[in-house]
Amino acid sequence: MRTLQLTVVLTALALWTIGVAACGGSSGGDVAQQRVDTLGTIAFQETIGNDRSIWVMDGSGLNRRLVTAPGEDPCLTALGVRLAYRLGIDIYTIRSDGTDAFPVKTVPPLAAGVGYWAPAINAAGTEVAYVVKVVAPMTVPYIRLIDADGTNDRDLVQGDEPAFSADGQRLVFMQGGDICVINRDGTGFANLTGGAVGVGRRHPQFSPDGETIAYTSTVVHPWASEAIVLMEVATGVTRTLAFGSYPAFSADGEWIAFVRTGAIYRMRVDGTQLFMVSPGPGCSHPSWQ
Repeated sequence: MRTLQLTVVLTALALWTIGVAACGGSSGGDVAQQRVDTLGTIAFQETIGNDRSIWVMDGSGLNRRLVTAPGEDPCLTALGVRLAYRLGIDIYTIRSDGTDAFPVKTVPPLAAGVGYWAPAINAAGTEVAYVVKVVAPMTVPYIRLIDADGTNDRDLVQGDEPAFSADGQRLVFMQGGDICVINRDGTGFANLTGGAVGVGRRHPQFSPDGETIAYTSTVVHPWASEAIVLMEVATGVTRTLAFGSYPAFSADGEWIAFVRTGAIYRMRVDGTQLFMVSPGPGCSHPSWQ
């Protein structure tokens, strides 16, 4: 009789344990939360009509919240604590909770036709790269560096759409239709793609280890199409992963977020496990940390 009772108790305990795990009890819930946490934070721009705003969400697509409006072109620091962004033709930084906005670089009142664009901030949050564009008359865009407190503003190189390496010592950027790299002190310039007729390359981003660059490849003939391409920095070898634009690596380098038809997706760096993170509409410029 005692043996039978003990068997019943043990069976009930086992079933209760399975039920807790299946329903997200303390053990299963902790594991699930850890998986969400490892995906970090994604900042992105949302455009609806003429309204542009900046949002952040978990890498899983959960916990979406507004950072600031209006705002464009977000770029996160490490751990997603702070981001650089564009407000009109000026460059700002702000905490990802929407507080402590700071004007890093603003256009002087009498500088007609000048605008500051495409901000990138290093992982430490101490330095910002941005692009100077003069639209009247049209001139070649130029990348400058400035300390995040607004001091030490200096020229770097002709180009557009800069992005820092994880250690903050190199930048990758677009020059014409090519992908180039340079050290932050202005040395070590290299054109990694060399130009190709009918092909444009934009939105370059370093992988966290600096060994790979993801970018958007635009083939304009016979029709326009955009694809996410990975390139090995050392060899120049490329491979196409998926249709889309605006690639952004996760902090661990295992995932890439990108934009397709106004929605944000993520995939493994080998192109597998494609998943819609945010359905849009009008999502662009993801930055992942």
